[in-house]
Amino acid sequence: MSAHRTARRILPVLLVTALGAAACGGGSTGTNTAKPKAPTQVTVKDGGTLTYGADQEPTGFNQNTSKDNGTSVVNVNE
Repeated sequence: MSAHRTARRILPVLLVTALGAAACGGGSTGTNTAKPKAPTQVTVKDGGTLTYGADQEPTGFNQNTSKDNGTSVVNVNE
């Protein structure tokens, strides 16, 4: 048997084995089973500080202009 013929027979077996091993690996450990809590209403005392985390930085806080009338501004102002 030539080396080319042997490689042609072994290559599919190696590919199937690699795909099978890849399918079995990884996955979740299942340690984080807590459900996310719903947002709660927060009241800030006069003179207090509220820190708000957002995924977008608001362009401004005037919802009466087209530049500042976006969802990032609405979410902060509500």
